[in-house]
Amino acid sequence: MLNIFNRESITSAKALVIISVVLGHILEAILMSDGEHKILNGLYQSIYLVHMPFYFLLSGWLFKGAQPTVKYFVKKIKHLLIPYFTWLIIFNSKAIAGFFANLIQGNLAGEKALFYKNHFLTQLYGGMEVHGFEMILWFPMCLFFTQQLANFIMVKVNKNLIILVVVLAYILAFVNQYVFPEFHLPLALNIVCGALPLFFIGFFIKKYSLKSYQVWILVVLCLLTSVIFFVGNFPLTYHMRSAQYGMPVISAFAALGGFYIVLFVGNYISQNKRTFKVLQYVGKSSMTIMYLHALILIELYALNINNIYLLLIIGVLIPTLIHLIMARVNWLSKLFLGENKLPHN
Repeated sequence: MLNIFNRESITSAKALVIISVVLGHILEAILMSDGEHKILNGLYQSIYLVHMPFYFLLSGWLFKGAQPTVKYFVKKIKHLLIPYFTWLIIFNSKAIAGFFANLIQGNLAGEKALFYKNHFLTQLYGGMEVHGFEMILWFPMCLFFTQQLANFIMVKVNKNLIILVVVLAYILAFVNQYVFPEFHLPLALNIVCGALPLFFIGFFIKKYSLKSYQVWILVVLCLLTSVIFFVGNFPLTYHMRSAQYGMPVISAFAALGGFYIVLFVGNYISQNKRTFKVLQYVGKSSMTIMYLHALILIELYALNINNIYLLLIIGVLIPTLIHLIMARVNWLSKLFLGENKLPHN
């Protein structure tokens, strides 16, 4: 079973998942304007069941175990926080330029000063407070804090109590979902409660290796859940940005089944050299695609481009090309790509 976790299959799987992220946002825009597309809705819900949980499961699977907290913190600052704040500055370059222009001209007072203050505070708050092409900014920060908390738990918490801590986090995630649905913390910190169990599931399935029949049970559960989505709207899918984690236990297991499905497909694709040669660029560019695809889609919509296939191709292709260009320039690689390395844990 572990052969599906080789480097090539993981790279292919990451390509498939980031493509599904772009497709999910394209479908979301269609369904917001016309929610009567039952097939598209089923596909949309199936995508959301798997794509974001996949990243946290994979991050846990790649996690090497307890590491010195300061060293691990600095390592992840380079890989996640520096690119995050670099992209944040780029996304706010117009507002930053306007702020300094008004400051130099002495026009920064009253409502204008209040506007810039609220704008920059909102950007720093992140999470659910940012929208549009910045909506994906919740993910890198949530991933960073999930990794840090997981490592801290592994270092500081007694091994016999780790499962108890993870279960408590999972319970808190559903308290957030069902009891306090409007509760959101800065930088998507509340979502860490929903992401942490996925991270540890990924870690433990690597450490203890599920048996083949157990994996196939999870795969069947995921497929059955997807069939349900095509029949009607059922609250089983993940919408992690808004702290929606589906149905307790069932959705987590279905997402885990989807994780294996993606890896199976990724492993199959990686064996075809021509296909893998193309997809590996997409897989390695996944974080750049994550940051840029929504901005590109919005610009395409402004040009009245609404064809799903064209939106998907351009939404994936342009960020991939940008990633490949930045990867060739050392300082761009460090600022935007986290030193141009695949995420290691």
